[in-house]
Amino acid sequence: MLSIDFLTSTCTTSKKSNLKASFAGAAKHGQDSIISLILDAELCIDHLTFSVGKSFPLCDAASGGHLSTCILMMEKAAWWHGGPSRSEVIARSVVKGGSTEIYELLKRRDPEMWKAWHEIQFLPLAAEQGQLDFARFSVLKGCDWHPKLNRKDLSGELGWHGKIQYPGDVRYFALLRAVLSGHLDIVRWLIEDVGVDVNNKAGLGIYPELLPLILAVDAGRVAIVKLLRWELGADPIPEEMTKTFMNTECQERRKRQLDDYRKALHFREDYVSTHYCTSKAIVVAALEAVSARAGPGTV
Repeated sequence: MLSIDFLTSTCTTSKKSNLKASFAGAAKHGQDSIISLILDAELCIDHLTFSVGKSFPLCDAASGGHLSTCILMMEKAAWWHGGPSRSEVIARSVVKGGSTEIYELLKRRDPEMWKAWHEIQFLPLAAEQGQLDFARFSVLKGCDWHPKLNRKDLSGELGWHGKIQYPGDVRYFALLRAVLSGHLDIVRWLIEDVGVDVNNKAGLGIYPELLPLILAVDAGRVAIVKLLRWELGADPIPEEMTKTFMNTECQERRKRQLDDYRKALHFREDYVSTHYCTSKAIVVAALEAVSARAGPGTV
């Protein structure tokens, strides 16, 4: 835990690298008193708030969902100094923190902080992180609809599989990420309220194997399997497919296919949930839940 005594010593000795790390750590953990102490010492704010890496203090505070910390940094002029190339970083950090209030705060401060195409990833990221409120917010705002793009790499194509369907593909990818992450509430919401088809009759995505129930078994998500199969109407898994769950090569193939889908949608590599479970016993339990009806249990 960071302490004010340590920071006072750091300020006195002017060890900028240590001070910068302390400032970033305080932002990450929402330690407003420490941030105030550093900024009140009238140290070089630009040095503290800018980083050549992928993260910076405002990003850390946003990803932690610390609204008061973001407000404090704004009040004391500790702005982000990130430049246009960092816009997507801060946008994704806001989603990970799950605070719609931080979103509104930053957009009021700088409406051009990030662009419309940065928000296309909001729903899948919120689903991955288990941020249901932010997921709802992103759908209400229409973040999952095709924005007015001016980036050459966003062609709207899924390779030879056809065109991306908005918002269908974004919502379907979000469902797959929620399944792998084990977020029951988001899975239920996407299917029951948003209307994502649990059986993908519309043929979204780029590989037919990428079905929520199949990925739930791959990941050993027993509770998700029960929810999909016995409450939300997922079709049973074909007999010939059941053998693939004991085959690491088949599971790896589906893992690659899902990453191909991500790349086709031009999403960043923020999705880290384990694609398949290394415990065969848990995978067997998940597979058995497909045919053995029971109430939702533990993931």
